[in-house]
Amino acid sequence: MENNIALDTDSEGNLIINNSQLTGKSQNELAEFRNAHIGFVFQFHYLLPEFTSVDNVMLPALKLGKKSKEEIKEKALGLLSMLDLKDQAHKSANKLSGGQQQRVAIARALINDPAIIMGDEPTGNLDSKNRKVVFDIFKQLAKDKGQTIIAVTHDDEFAKNCDSTLTSNILD
Repeated sequence: MENNIALDTDSEGNLIINNSQLTGKSQNELAEFRNAHIGFVFQFHYLLPEFTSVDNVMLPALKLGKKSKEEIKEKALGLLSMLDLKDQAHKSANKLSGGQQQRVAIARALINDPAIIMGDEPTGNLDSKNRKVVFDIFKQLAKDKGQTIIAVTHDDEFAKNCDSTLTSNILD
């Protein structure tokens, strides 16, 4: 999945997302595009452990630089609240449970209002309760915000419950 996530353009054809031609763009241009238009949720949350939840969520938007720090913080707090983590906003990421860390990672993926959310085993490290929570969040995002969710998973339950609003590829 890493080659697809990186939007490598070494293959034939053209890649157009959100009316943007990506074929032929430099690695820096592709990185900027990914940050602005694609949210990523991985099996391992990749949060910065010494940062608070809200600080981790803010990072992609700060890098994008299209809003003030105050606007970004307000949005990050709203996303954490939406994911039932408002009370964990100022807690260090390493003090959170696995399910909480994954929800912070989802909030981070959503901070720039991406058109596409790509998940690489987004439920792979979670217990059954938190797998369902993450699945329900993705399903709700696809329904309410019209976001495209592409998830690669070995989680049969996750894959079995997908429909046309949530796409999943099952790897053997």
